[in-house]
Amino acid sequence: QFLRMNLTLVVIGMILALVAESTDLSYNQQTLLTVMSLVCVIVSVSLSHGVGGLLKHGKNGWRFSQSFQGGAHFVWLQITGWSLFGSAIVCQGLFLFGPFVLGTQMKQAYPGMKYVNLIGGFAGVASQIVIV
Repeated sequence: QFLRMNLTLVVIGMILALVAESTDLSYNQQTLLTVMSLVCVIVSVSLSHGVGGLLKHGKNGWRFSQSFQGGAHFVWLQITGWSLFGSAIVCQGLFLFGPFVLGTQMKQAYPGMKYVNLIGGFAGVASQIVIV
């Protein structure tokens, strides 16, 4: 149930990113939704790995950091999951800090970056699924 709760939290984060990206809200409202989405992603993935891993595998010698241990399949899942987690943070960070760097909203200045926040939300969900 703990992992389902965290999966629900990261899906809520993705929905917040979708709303921020696809509606005609003010920049302040989009920023608030994106920050809330980013917090959902960071909290849910970190809790799933830290607390969920301990609850699920604690008796089997589980540690928070298991660099290149646990078999090739586990290592590749961890590499993929943490890469997706980093991508989620970078994409949503671009959406948040792009206007400060560019002086305008990024999706108006660069149409190819229109869905960067939504991509970050999806990467967060994918990260949650792979890391669990």
